[in-house]
Amino acid sequence: MFHMLYTLRDYLSYLPDLNLIVSAHPKGDTLFIHDLIGPEIPTFAVLQPYLQMLGIEHCEFGFVPDRLTVNAVIKADDNGDGTHVDGHFPLTGTAFRFPSTAHA
Repeated sequence: MFHMLYTLRDYLSYLPDLNLIVSAHPKGDTLFIHDLIGPEIPTFAVLQPYLQMLGIEHCEFGFVPDRLTVNAVIKADDNGDGTHVDGHFPLTGTAFRFPSTAHA
C-alpha cells in the first residue's frame, strides 16, 4: 500500500466497468503497468481497450502477467533492486518476478 499511497498515487485509475484499480503510466511508447487491484483480474483482451493511449505501442508489466492470459515476452528484472534470497529459491530460472509494488 505504501507505493499506492505515495510513489504511484498520481498513476492510479479506477475502471468502474471492471471494478478494477489500475496503476500505470506511459513512458515514451511504452505503458508500464505497476499493478492491478480488484476482486477479479480480467484478461488482457478485456483490459486493453481501457488502456488505449496515443503513441503507446508496447506494454510492460511490473508483475507476472499470467492471470491476464497474455502472450508476453519475459525479460529478466536486472535493474539491481531485486529481492535477495538466502539459500534455495524454488522459482529461480522461471518467469517469476516479485511485483514492483512489493519492492521497498
